[in-house]
Amino acid sequence: MELSLSRRDLAQVGATARGTMRLLSKPNKPNDTQSQKLVVGDATGALFCFGLAKKSNAFELLLQTTPDPNDTGVDAVSIDQDRIFWASGQLVRGVTKRGKEVLRFRTDLAEPIRSMVVSGEAIHAAGVFTYNEFLNCKGSASYMAADRINDVTSVNLSAGSRPVVVLGCQDRSVRVLHGSTLLHELPTNGPVSVVEAYHNPDVGTERVGTFGSETPAAVASSSPSLIYGTDSGQV
Repeated sequence: MELSLSRRDLAQVGATARGTMRLLSKPNKPNDTQSQKLVVGDATGALFCFGLAKKSNAFELLLQTTPDPNDTGVDAVSIDQDRIFWASGQLVRGVTKRGKEVLRFRTDLAEPIRSMVVSGEAIHAAGVFTYNEFLNCKGSASYMAADRINDVTSVNLSAGSRPVVVLGCQDRSVRVLHGSTLLHELPTNGPVSVVEAYHNPDVGTERVGTFGSETPAAVASSSPSLIYGTDSGQV
């Protein structure tokens, strides 16, 4: 079977950094017909949200934020339920999917934030070599890696417990942290460029592989797992 593929430009933004494009979560409701929404931040410091119009099915701009005067460009984007967070230098901002601002937090980090994941009241932010956790906008944990940190994510091991944090590092390793404590340092077959949590729901004695964000409700009946990619193209 031969496929004939063609390019279709849907939208145009400024230059982008790695990790600044995310999919906005869809509501988990029966018979939901809403289309998936795409969020992207660019080098101007603006954040855009695109989606399909209900009537015309055309790709349209649903949300655009105004850059902060001190913005250096969007360096990282994270989605937490229906809230969108992004980092510019040491500044973390957050809005709802309708554009209402819910957070404006300037950290005291020495490095600009290069990767970030937000979960509830926790902000997990990684610079070039350092990782920092903020709970309710107050520093609660930190860790300095032996080599460059390329990505960060968090994994809920059980409902109600503090999640562990996973760092994908340049020195061919994945590091697992609990607060400031290093729990595991696992070798990989190449420099890790991206890490992401997913879960495998247990169905009887079989496992069904389902990619998706970890949620406390899902953890009770699933096996938290991790997927990572290297800069050699392997997953």
